[in-house]
Amino acid sequence: MTAMARPAGADSAKYDPAKNPVYQIGLTTASTGKVVAQTKRRVRWRFGFSSAAALAEGGTGTAARGEEHEVILVWSLTSGKRLVLMDGREVHFSTGKPTAGKFQASWTMRGNHVLKVVAYAA
Repeated sequence: MTAMARPAGADSAKYDPAKNPVYQIGLTTASTGKVVAQTKRRVRWRFGFSSAAALAEGGTGTAARGEEHEVILVWSLTSGKRLVLMDGREVHFSTGKPTAGKFQASWTMRGNHVLKVVAYAA
């Protein structure tokens, strides 16, 4: 997953990567199919935007943590169903060919940031 800020003309971005960069909290993956575990994939990303105020005051590490988010991808390789959740809300749902080996989706989150998920079945 990548988080990208909009071009300079879009001044409504809540976070400036130069002042308060994005940080990774964690990544977990699991094979969760009912009968054959490898037929359904679940990937969970946790990330946050650092606190510009805390960084300006010299804060580092956990003292500089800011707003945190979670993105979950659930992909059934047998049915082709793909679901992406952000902070518990559905941001993408689709059904594709079960044999398709690549999935990608992008959306705009609050603060005018574009997030994109690219996943491969292999």
